[in-house]
Amino acid sequence: MSAYIFFGEGLSEEALVPTTSWNKPTEFKMLNFESVETFMDVQEVGLTIFTSNEKYNTPEKVTHYISKDYLLDRENSDV
Repeated sequence: MSAYIFFGEGLSEEALVPTTSWNKPTEFKMLNFESVETFMDVQEVGLTIFTSNEKYNTPEKVTHYISKDYLLDRENSDV
């Protein structure tokens, strides 16, 4: 199970609906990735963040946005 979180300007709800298939990667065919500032792929085990925003660009800064119920392995993180 995974969830996708996008931050950016001019993102529409229609563009954020992915196409999924059990044997193919998830695709956002209508999304203009030029408009995406930060993309988070939150999975049952693991979190992937791609960002150009200095608000989230280090493991220490990201911890403020993650629930205290989860543990972030700062030693092995590469944001």
